[in-house]
Amino acid sequence: MTAGHSTVMATVQFFGWEQAQVQAKTAAAAAAAAAAAATATENGETKGDAATSVVPRNWAPSSFDSSSEYCFQDALVTPKEGAKLGQYALLEFDTPLITPIGSIIIASRLDTENTTETCRLVFHGKILNNMQKSDSNIAPGSKTSGAVTMVGGGEYKHPYEFIHIYKHKAREGTIMRIKSGTDVIINGMFAKDSDLTRFLGMTVVFELSNGQEMKGRIEGKFGSSGKLVITGVDSSQLKVKQTCYLRFKKYIFDSDKKAMHPMERKEK
Repeated sequence: MTAGHSTVMATVQFFGWEQAQVQAKTAAAAAAAAAAAATATENGETKGDAATSVVPRNWAPSSFDSSSEYCFQDALVTPKEGAKLGQYALLEFDTPLITPIGSIIIASRLDTENTTETCRLVFHGKILNNMQKSDSNIAPGSKTSGAVTMVGGGEYKHPYEFIHIYKHKAREGTIMRIKSGTDVIINGMFAKDSDLTRFLGMTVVFELSNGQEMKGRIEGKFGSSGKLVITGVDSSQLKVKQTCYLRFKKYIFDSDKKAMHPMERKEK
C-alpha cells in the first residue's frame, strides 16, 4: 500500500452494502432488460422505465458510517462495479503509516515479475477513517483478549468489533413428522448432541408450492438425534420430506465466535 511517499505491506478485507450484493446478483438480468428496452426503442416501441441503482451514481462517500451493517465480500470488484456497488476495504498495515483522512492510497502487487506486461496497480481509493489498535490490551498472538479502545470512543473485545461485517449462513432440514396443527418435527439441520441453545427461538422458513413462504420458530430438541420441534406453523400446508431453511448472520469481528444473529429473508 502506498500513501504519500511511503509504501508498506497490508492485509485487505473487502466489504460493502447488502443491497449491493443483491444488485450484483441481478446485474445480468438488469443488463438483459436494458438490452431488450433498447431493441424495443429501435423497433419504435415504447421504452420502459430504466432500472435504478441502489447506490448513487459516481458513489464516493466522504466518511464511513460505522453504525451501518455491511456484507462480507471475498474479492475486489472491477472499478466500474465498485463505484456502483459501494465496496469498502479495511486495511491493516504491517507497520504504522501516516494516512490523513481524505488522502489517496494505492494498492499494488509488488511481487509481480518485471518481465510480465501485467499492471502492478490493483486499486486505489480515499482514506475515510483511521483506527488505532491498542497492542497493550491484546495478548501476544490473540485478537480477542481484553478490551481495546478504538478511535471514536468505546471499548471492544475485538479490535474491529465496531465494524459490523457479516457473512450469510444457512442450515437445511426436512420435515420427518407432522406433530400437530401448529408443530412439525424436522431432522438433518443439526448433528446428534448439538448444542441448540443459541438457535432456540430463531426463524425457520418453509417454501410452499405456491411460491409463498411460511415461517415457524425453533422450540427445542426432539429426542437426542438432532431432531427439532418447529412451532407456529400451519401444518395443513406442509408435508413430510418438505425442505426448510434456517438463515442467520455471523459477524466476522464478533468477539463471541459462536454468536448467531437472526436474519429474515428479504422480500423480493
